[in-house]
Amino acid sequence: MTESQIHALFTEIADGDPGPMRVDTRLAQRRGRARLRWRRACAAGTPVLAAAAVAVVALGMGAGTARHGAGPAPAAVQEALKFAVAASTGTSPLQVRDVATGAVVAQVNLPTEPGSQAPRQGAHDGRTYVGDVATRNGRTYVVALYRPYPCQSWLYQFRVNSRGQPTAVTPLRARPTIAGAEVYHLAVSSNGQVLGYASASSGLGCFARKAQPDHVGIINIATGQTKQWTMPTSSAVNGVSLSANGSLLLYSLQLGPSVVRIIPASDPPGQAADRGRTVLRAAQFGPSQWISFAAISPDGSVVCFSVYPPGGGGPGRIYVNDLATGHLLRVASGATYPGLITRDPAVRQLLLHMPDGLARLDLSTGKLTYLPGWKGLIGPIAW
Repeated sequence: MTESQIHALFTEIADGDPGPMRVDTRLAQRRGRARLRWRRACAAGTPVLAAAAVAVVALGMGAGTARHGAGPAPAAVQEALKFAVAASTGTSPLQVRDVATGAVVAQVNLPTEPGSQAPRQGAHDGRTYVGDVATRNGRTYVVALYRPYPCQSWLYQFRVNSRGQPTAVTPLRARPTIAGAEVYHLAVSSNGQVLGYASASSGLGCFARKAQPDHVGIINIATGQTKQWTMPTSSAVNGVSLSANGSLLLYSLQLGPSVVRIIPASDPPGQAADRGRTVLRAAQFGPSQWISFAAISPDGSVVCFSVYPPGGGGPGRIYVNDLATGHLLRVASGATYPGLITRDPAVRQLLLHMPDGLARLDLSTGKLTYLPGWKGLIGPIAW
């Protein structure tokens, strides 16, 4: 399909109702090596969307069997997922929120050790924090909790029913704990067989007795078998993503330099820089640019990602890249909050913060809809 045909398919993008609500922003830097953690949403600027780019995403990022390995893949998601889970405060409880209205319909109380939430100072912070939340289908969720001192992470799972009500939270049987590490990014393959993660064993989020390198890795959810790759000490992982069958692990780096890389799950453990390949470099978009978000399509053919200027808050640009051809198109400009970009499991829709608040970009229709009901603290979202 040519670009002129794509333009003919998607000729108009609705702006939606921005609503009057503006939300405060706070940038929290939780690791000494400059890994950025984002807690609140902000507002400024003007959105600009490219219809052609949206069409390419819709056509190229559907669910299906991954090209890079055998395994079952889920049916395409036909309707927008009704609920999302937000880690609004960075601690228990999580919030189940109606995506369309922003209403909090339920809370998810997370396990904490007795007395662990008592405030402590400096390196002896024994409180329990949310590292990340991920879902494979908008119903089954995995959450990582971590404690800085002594450093340890726990993995839990729960489900959300059609009314937005969560089940009890239970340990992830395959790998309930990870000692000496802060798990701060998660991804679940669409077939539910593989968990991807990024972990740190030093810095503000993890006061381990002996500092260890950061890692990206995968866990077989059925067996608990783990494979991980060691990150360079100058790097800071911004996120991880998996193809539908878990055969490809994508991760993005904020620093040293800011890039997007893909490692086949079949690669042996070792140095991450020696495995897989680099598919995108922030430097190609200008000096000191950085990538805050990246996701691979279920079939492993397309990467959606963001590029932000130095200094943090925006305006950011959203791109898609066809891995086979290298064809690159801009989807949106003017995005504000770098840490508040997420996608549905089929990578057909994005939730992102645009100038007038949180918005949903439907990649099958090209429609951008503002969600003014999302008020107050938002934090990371699993959708």
